[in-house]
Amino acid sequence: MYQLQDCFLQAGLFDLRYLGPCHSWTNNQPESPIAKKLDRLLVNNTTISSYPHAVASFLPQETSDHTPCLLNLALFLPKTGTYPYKFQNYLTKHPGFAHLLQHVQVQALQDPSPTNFQVERDLHQKWNFLREIEELYFRQKSRINWLREGNLNTTFF
Repeated sequence: MYQLQDCFLQAGLFDLRYLGPCHSWTNNQPESPIAKKLDRLLVNNTTISSYPHAVASFLPQETSDHTPCLLNLALFLPKTGTYPYKFQNYLTKHPGFAHLLQHVQVQALQDPSPTNFQVERDLHQKWNFLREIEELYFRQKSRINWLREGNLNTTFF
């Protein structure tokens, strides 16, 4: 792992900031789910200088076991109107806080629960179903418009 990081450093490449799920690959096995961040979008300093607002967006997983990545070169992050997460400092005073936080982070990143994996899979199937319905709706609507307007020289065509 460190050899790969050293190679990236020597080549002047680093991982572009990203939006979307923290895992880019899953094994699609509900019984023993594994999810990892395998895919990255690597850039150099010249790219960041040319496109300072660039961001990689990892989209929801569809047919592949990898999530698709979309490079957005002109994203402007909002500067006002967003509320930052407010962390309450008194939580850090609890004697087991650091150990618990580390344990939860490691567990969440290395071993996603089968329940959460199944819930995410079900929601993804529902999303695909609704996406297909929407596509059928717009296909039928365009067919109706074509039958009504035909090949007339209208603003529709």
